[in-house]
Amino acid sequence: MNSLPDELEELPTERSCPNCKTENDFSFTYCHHCLERLDTPSTQSLR
Repeated sequence: MNSLPDELEELPTERSCPNCKTENDFSFTYCHHCLERLDTPSTQSLR
């Protein structure tokens, strides 16, 4: 059942900063604009 558009299968390559809403590359740990810590899903499992 592959009826989804290709766009939905692509993972986002950017994430918004929780502080200033600036789009940052997914590999960034801190926002390049305000240096706010970015939440990463992998952070929890790395503890």
